[in-house]
Amino acid sequence: MLFLSIIMPVYNEEKYIRDALMSVYRQSLGKNKYELIIIDDGSTDNTLKICRNFSKQYADINMYMYAQSNMGVSNARNIGLKKARAKYVTFIDGDDILDVNYLKCAISAFEKNKSIDLISCPRTQDIKKLGKNKKTYCLIEPCFYMYNYMLSNTSKYDGYITNKIFKLSKIRENNIFFRKEITYWEDMLFVEQYLSKCVGNLMLLNKYYYYYRLNKDSATFTSDTTRIIKNKYSKAIVAFLISKYANRNSELYLCSIRIFNNLLIDYKILYYKNTITKGQYLELSKYTNGDLGVALHQANLKKKAKYYFAKICHKILHLI
Repeated sequence: MLFLSIIMPVYNEEKYIRDALMSVYRQSLGKNKYELIIIDDGSTDNTLKICRNFSKQYADINMYMYAQSNMGVSNARNIGLKKARAKYVTFIDGDDILDVNYLKCAISAFEKNKSIDLISCPRTQDIKKLGKNKKTYCLIEPCFYMYNYMLSNTSKYDGYITNKIFKLSKIRENNIFFRKEITYWEDMLFVEQYLSKCVGNLMLLNKYYYYYRLNKDSATFTSDTTRIIKNKYSKAIVAFLISKYANRNSELYLCSIRIFNNLLIDYKILYYKNTITKGQYLELSKYTNGDLGVALHQANLKKKAKYYFAKICHKILHLI
């Protein structure tokens, strides 16, 4: 029986992809109990060739490969979700590594406790910590805790998808997929949508089972101005969408509105600095009917100072 579908979108990962594949192959979970679904997102290097050679060399695992033109990671993950055939599903990036016992531990926990709807484990950037205990205990608690506090500063609730295992049936029954137009925080939105449909429990494992590389070329660490602006817009839309289905008395609602309002002010400042056009600002402000006053009322003094300074400079430039 297939217990787990592992979805791995890849794009120009030739330097690390074999390590990622080997970390899946070496899992202590029986090879007949999982499938590995690889979606190549238009790689221009040897990534796809390495994957094909790996599939031939290690033919004893259920490994399937699909290729698409460069349409983004969200589209690639959606293809994986449509192809998945197992009971549970997880995601791994093409430059990351799983601890050898991660999948066996998670699937065993799922099968022993039917009230669990989601399993999450700590991630680490230090490969020496992989498989080591974090200074906490395994926890089982209601999913709504994570749902309500993921956007807050409660560090144990993160919005990553790569360190989580989901029930595939819950995803399909509720038509939960990645939104292609969202390029940043798309994983946060996916996890929140999933949790909003959960009535069961969350299990937080206490071992560092997932190692991720610090990729300075990723959207998180980019210094490209155009991409930063796009990321701010995407993050604001995610916060706004989450606020729409959050309970208005919850921490989740307050956090999502606060994040959206702060980014709305940032966008106005960018407009005043002539970094973006008025149309770009209006595209975001339409979600609140252009009511910047509410956002400014909630902003801290530093944010207000930046806003008013940019506004004054903008007016001076237009008077010259």
